[in-house]
Amino acid sequence: MQHLEQEYNWLDSPQAWVSLKNEVDKTIVFERAGLLFIFNFHPIKSFTDYRVGVNVAGQYKIVLSTDDKQYGGFENVDVNATFVTTPLEWNGRKNWLQVSGFIARHRIRTLSLCIRYTSPPERA
Repeated sequence: MQHLEQEYNWLDSPQAWVSLKNEVDKTIVFERAGLLFIFNFHPIKSFTDYRVGVNVAGQYKIVLSTDDKQYGGFENVDVNATFVTTPLEWNGRKNWLQVSGFIARHRIRTLSLCIRYTSPPERA
């Protein structure tokens, strides 16, 4: 998280928008400084496709996954994945994207992702 702050200055940016707080799934999603933070605090539940709302349409890529080996993870998340928005409202945001591989297969393992807006949507 400190490296993300150094690169994107997200702590100095305007207030974050919390688009999802799900007590059953134990997830929190918020947007700040062009970054989308996704946290799974569930001790045993995994999500292979998790829909989250975002305001800015386009493509997003992972810039931090706590499932990486360097953070003690198991490398179940494809850090090279690209997530593309769909222009339909979700959780009070103008668009949504489906985060694939948002899993935490091991007990007492919190999984966090931070994905970044990379480009506008492609035109047909």
